[in-house]
Amino acid sequence: MNLVDVVEHKTTSEDIGPGSFYWRRLTLDPQPAMYHRGMLAKGHDVRGILYDVLRKPAHRPGKNEGASTFRDRVLTAIAEDPARYYQRGVVSHLESEAEDAAWDTWQTAESIRLAKHANRWPRYTNSCWEYGRPCDYWDICSGQTTTDDRLKFEAVEPKIHLPILLSQSGMKTFRACPRRYQFRYELGLRPRGESDSLKTGKSIHSALEVWWKTGGDLEASIAALSHDDPFARAKQDAMMRGYHARWSGDTFEVIAVEDEFVIPLVNPETGSKSRTFELTGRVDAVARAKDVERKSA
Repeated sequence: MNLVDVVEHKTTSEDIGPGSFYWRRLTLDPQPAMYHRGMLAKGHDVRGILYDVLRKPAHRPGKNEGASTFRDRVLTAIAEDPARYYQRGVVSHLESEAEDAAWDTWQTAESIRLAKHANRWPRYTNSCWEYGRPCDYWDICSGQTTTDDRLKFEAVEPKIHLPILLSQSGMKTFRACPRRYQFRYELGLRPRGESDSLKTGKSIHSALEVWWKTGGDLEASIAALSHDDPFARAKQDAMMRGYHARWSGDTFEVIAVEDEFVIPLVNPETGSKSRTFELTGRVDAVARAKDVERKSA
């Protein structure tokens, strides 16, 4: 087996300093345990999940400020305190934490199965307003439109064959609100238009994918940014330049980028495999770290 790190990229507006709540929360997330199992199934000996976290600068364009000037101002702020914007930490679960993660996953899947069987999807109203905006499906839930509204929603044919592939994003959606899960995964409804936060996450993710695939080609990664707003793109340009300056000196042997896996969902009590679900995921990168100073989260 190859002794490797699974690399997971994250963007956030939260404090990502050592000891912050951001890192403490990751120790309870079942995702690292699932990725560990997925990579073991593909023949890798996983040393840990290396979370590569970028904090989004809060800067806004000034009056009459051009995009390039704005980019340079953001980049200057990043250069003054790079540790504020970039952190890497390894998340490893203890045996007891891995068992808890397995139970979390199994019981979430069981709740989804029961909801499917009864065709009952409760609404969790605490999730109606998140990140400063209403849920994408608020208009349906509140009766202002219907699931047939093709001006607001695109219909994607849902996969109904067994076993159903269950991802971390799907389980997180169900935990946040079962009704949201129904709209997105059962009915295949995708909102037309994306939030700025989602656009930023996708754009940075595309750039990081290229950066890791090319061994740190900065210009190619910047060219991969996909945000269409010039000031948002300028901020992301600065983020990638700061990222390159922060980490280009670290040496990795990249094994794979955007590596997918499918593994059985196992009952942690009986060891039996689910007949309804399998677990699926895609890791951002699989790499062997050579001279990277790492800290445990």
